[in-house]
Amino acid sequence: MRSLTIGLIVVCICGALLLTSKTIHPRRAKSTSPNYAKTTPVEASNLTFPIILPGDTCENIRARYGKESKADPPINRTWKLNNMSISVFTGTDCIAKASTYFVEGNRLVTTPDGITLGKDTIQTATQKLQPKLAGNGASVWEGEGHVHAELVIPPQPSFPFWVSYDWAMDDQKADKITSKREPLISDFSDEPVSSVGIEAHEPVQSVTMGTPPSEQPLERIQ
Repeated sequence: MRSLTIGLIVVCICGALLLTSKTIHPRRAKSTSPNYAKTTPVEASNLTFPIILPGDTCENIRARYGKESKADPPINRTWKLNNMSISVFTGTDCIAKASTYFVEGNRLVTTPDGITLGKDTIQTATQKLQPKLAGNGASVWEGEGHVHAELVIPPQPSFPFWVSYDWAMDDQKADKITSKREPLISDFSDEPVSSVGIEAHEPVQSVTMGTPPSEQPLERIQ
């Protein structure tokens, strides 16, 4: 009788262990063994291009992107976001009138227009931006000892601001050229676009607080 009782106890214990392994193990395997075939890295397309528009107040910009990293009161402020340095002309009333985006170091940032800052040449950008460009396309200008080329997009119904892309010629190269002749658009054939600016078409008024931030998908950031 005693041996029979012990045998029944052993059978019950083994059965319980068997049931436990069938019900718990699959659930544990599901929670601790990720399917790497379906795992993808976080892509740059999930990031956003932070646009600070004319009419945005300093308070509005800070609410969206935090406090500026540099201020030159009462007219200029700088925000550093997504590997970019954004210089904003705010005026004495602390309302954005214009903003200029520069890439940091050797980083590449693609704008909503599809122009990659730090990479695209003026020829490439001209092809991408046609037929939105103003006038005859690119222009060259000199200022403060530097030579620049520029492509300008006039205000559009969907985006009522001036957008300008800028190429800055290497200073040594510029000195050699300007000592002999006027610089030409073709002289910028190997220069990457250095910045993009957004400027008001008309005098601006402040944007009401609570307006959703104007952001566009950032196609690529490296």
